[in-house]
Amino acid sequence: MTSGLPAGVFKPLTAYQHVFWDFDGVIKESVYAKSLAFVKLFPNVDQRIIQRIIQHHQENGGVSRFVKIPLYLDWTGSCVTACETQRLSLVFSDLVKQLVIDSPWVKGVYDYLESFFNTQSFSLISATPQNEIEYIL
Repeated sequence: MTSGLPAGVFKPLTAYQHVFWDFDGVIKESVYAKSLAFVKLFPNVDQRIIQRIIQHHQENGGVSRFVKIPLYLDWTGSCVTACETQRLSLVFSDLVKQLVIDSPWVKGVYDYLESFFNTQSFSLISATPQNEIEYIL
């Protein structure tokens, strides 16, 4: 089905009845907040490892914390166990919630949501655990 627009031209978001929103980096500028939370998990680690963690997280934003934490434990020379991964995942969750809440909105998104919530249907999709995203929202 063609929209009648030239190739490479997109319809404005308002042209759609239903919009699927991601959260991190789309609704809130929260990638930095999550980087900071990962760094706080490893407070006594060499600065080169911290930079490696930050770079990896920023380049792999969609990768789950349950994959990243064991990797980062390995990089720090810590023992990688399911128990330690779970413990740090809970600490990460506690740290990141308020950091994300305090993160700035992506420019224009708040106004868009306020303007069109009653004329469009919105769905939120996120890799953030359900209970955590509900708390943040």
